[in-house]
Amino acid sequence: MSPRKRTESVVSKAADADAAYWLVLFSPSTWQEFVKDGGRTCGFRETKERAVSRIAAGDTLLCYVTKVSKFAGALKVNSAPYRDTRPIWSTETFPWRIDVIASAILPLERAVSIKELRHDLAVLQRLKDPTQWSGPFRNAPVKWSREDGSRVVQAVSAVPTRGKSALS
Repeated sequence: MSPRKRTESVVSKAADADAAYWLVLFSPSTWQEFVKDGGRTCGFRETKERAVSRIAAGDTLLCYVTKVSKFAGALKVNSAPYRDTRPIWSTETFPWRIDVIASAILPLERAVSIKELRHDLAVLQRLKDPTQWSGPFRNAPVKWSREDGSRVVQAVSAVPTRGKSALS
């Protein structure tokens, strides 16, 4: 994949019906740093280049925060993937980047627990052992079904923010 400049315009998908949903993972600290930076850029490890290259403008990223097991946001992809090493996160560079527009960004204390969605997500219903529910949340980015993706977006969008998002 060739590097992209942030200023290049990207044509979004012609129809929302073509848009995909992708699970992306944050730790509590990388979520806070993403929010502190303005919630405009998602980053991925060097080893994720191939998976990231499948994400396109118009897709939706489902933001899952590990360690607290909560969905904290939904982001609309606004660029093709590009390489950038500008520091955003303190733990790693995450050089494969995607520009995003927040559909919903929640502070961790208001984020939606996976327990609230466990009966609504097909990805959790297909498990051979229901006690092993964390399996689908160990790798990212991973493409999710439209049904599960829209359920997560609805859940995080329905959380009352009292006029403030995590970006406020």
